Amino acid sequence: MKERTVHTLLTFTTLTMILSFIITAAMVSVVSATDYPQRAIAIIVGSSPGGGFDLQARLFCKYWPKYFPKKVTMIIRNITGGGGLRSANQAWIAKPDGYTIVQIKTGAYIIAEILHPSRVKFKMKEWQYIGRYTYNVNALVMRTEIWKKVKNYQDLVNYAKKKPLVYTTGGVGSSMHNNGLVFSEATKIPMRYVHFPGAVQALASIMRAEADFTIFSVSTAMQRSAEEIRIQLIFNDEKKRFTAVAPSALEFGVPENVLQKINSNPVFNG
Repeated sequence: MKERTVHTLLTFTTLTMILSFIITAAMVSVVSATDYPQRAIAIIVGSSPGGGFDLQARLFCKYWPKYFPKKVTMIIRNITGGGGLRSANQAWIAKPDGYTIVQIKTGAYIIAEILHPSRVKFKMKEWQYIGRYTYNVNALVMRTEIWKKVKNYQDLVNYAKKKPLVYTTGGVGSSMHNNGLVFSEATKIPMRYVHFPGAVQALASIMRAEADFTIFSVSTAMQRSAEEIRIQLIFNDEKKRFTAVAPSALEFGVPENVLQKINSNPVFNG
């Protein structure tokens, strides 16, 4: 009987998503621990160079090699599209020899596997998690023109009642999409969705005034923030600010029961 390949996963958790690295467990039967690695290890990142997740992966790679028994080179491969699903799909079909690692967004991908099976090649139950390496929170990022008019949660509700907000995503089933669904369900704020091949294109749509807002990792939001885009609020549970860049959700006036619905949702928290 053919031996089943088990993929190993290193996770990174945000309040939105879990970032993961894949390294196949099948390598154990092929190469002994003392012989590994014998060549460069590729790390697949599902975001563009310079983004928050990309920078986190590169920082991780700076320190990880010293824990290997021999000198090793790590190569970052950026494979964008589908809110990171394309990168996970590519890693899943890679040769299971321990030389391919990938970031994934665990919570979003569990939902994607259920709701959009035709777009998912991997099986979440067959990943073996190695560990979590960072912690983050979600941010609501808005077009500056609207940001100037919306000073608190009630302003946001009133604005959306007059004109439904356009929410942009990095693809159907992506973490950005799932975050929007959770936010809309909890707040009852009217909104419609526009989907793009990835987060970079989604953010560009806000800058072009084709969309109004989105919700994703604050670390990435801070990398992309510009005159056309502003961080409106941070979805942490505390009244104090997570960062000087923007108020917490409670500071902004989001009711505690609404924030509880948002942050307790496993899709939103990844």
